[in-house]
Amino acid sequence: MTLLRDAPLLRTAPPTARVQVAHLVPRLKTSSGIPPAALGICESIQRAGGIAELFAGFAEPDFDLALDVPCRAPTDSRIGRRFGFNLRELEHVGRRRAEGWAVHVHGLWSGAGIAERWSRPADCPAPFVLSPHGMFAPAALARSRWRKRLVWWIGQRRQVAAARVIHVTSEAERDDVRAAGIRLPIARLPLPVRCPLRSVRDLQVDRPLTIGFLGRIAPIKRVEVLLDAFALTFGYRGGARLQIAGPVIDARYDATLRARAGGWPDVSWVGEVSGRSKDRFFAGIDLLVLPSVSENFGVVVTEALARGVPVAAARGTPWGELVTAGLGFHGFDDVAGLAAVLESARELGREGLLALGSGGPSHVAEHHGYDAVGARWVALHEWLLGRAGCPEWVEFET
Repeated sequence: MTLLRDAPLLRTAPPTARVQVAHLVPRLKTSSGIPPAALGICESIQRAGGIAELFAGFAEPDFDLALDVPCRAPTDSRIGRRFGFNLRELEHVGRRRAEGWAVHVHGLWSGAGIAERWSRPADCPAPFVLSPHGMFAPAALARSRWRKRLVWWIGQRRQVAAARVIHVTSEAERDDVRAAGIRLPIARLPLPVRCPLRSVRDLQVDRPLTIGFLGRIAPIKRVEVLLDAFALTFGYRGGARLQIAGPVIDARYDATLRARAGGWPDVSWVGEVSGRSKDRFFAGIDLLVLPSVSENFGVVVTEALARGVPVAAARGTPWGELVTAGLGFHGFDDVAGLAAVLESARELGREGLLALGSGGPSHVAEHHGYDAVGARWVALHEWLLGRAGCPEWVEFET
């Protein structure tokens, strides 16, 4: 990725580009799942022949700028850090809209929406796509409930209504959008995965059966369910290990989890992983567990499958395809349910779990790969820009 901090105006897209899209996120920070999702969509569009640029009000200095996507995100903007937009961002996005670019806003209740609204010409609004990223889910709406209701009636409701299409990643998210009373067209597209599509697991490495968790250390992830199910199944008597990886979002919750695990030697806390350390994490586990209350998509699932690691996902996640595609387990909702899954994993053993995840790379390439997803994004924007007909997979409320 190219980080354009105080650079002059961004380059003009070549006329041969099929579509041009300006993506808006409030901040680039490692503790949020929105930036990787937006960057993945940007790169998939570029691979499919379009041009995509990402604008953010602020970027954490240590944010991993690993994708080849032009990006304007200052690391020294106080306004951007606090509000999620900055004045130069408004100028650049306004110019892109004047050039006929489409705009894609990621998330609600943030400065990305302010940047979209203040850069929108009154006489000629450019096509505008909104990705809520699960923010219409009941669990998400329950957090800071009254503040969100106030923001909704002050202006968020009108901005949502101004969108041309709502992007969702699953049927569950589509249902949440409809339950919120939104009647706009819906485009259901998965988030693309960017990682090697090959198994990284090696049975020649002598180690015990290893269960892994990768995600934000926050209550919505229900890591305590995994801890208790692991204790119930394996009893911390050896023969299996549990590795917990991810950034700490809630320090009090993290402390509670560590106290719950005590000094059990079979549980290790890996911390945040990325790049090569993420590859090593997946190479060192036999089953990834996602016990979340709810998930909009769960990119970590495709990241695991792409590396040949089977996945066990809770009922609140949109991953029923794990069962239908024979790539893992889905549907547990409590400690007893997850313990039954872990018991199945123990019976399969490392070799059986390797076989279970063997079809993951090809499944991800077919359904979640950059080429497949990027072609659909370009088709969507060609329709929004008036250059092609509406794709048949865009859903209209009947």
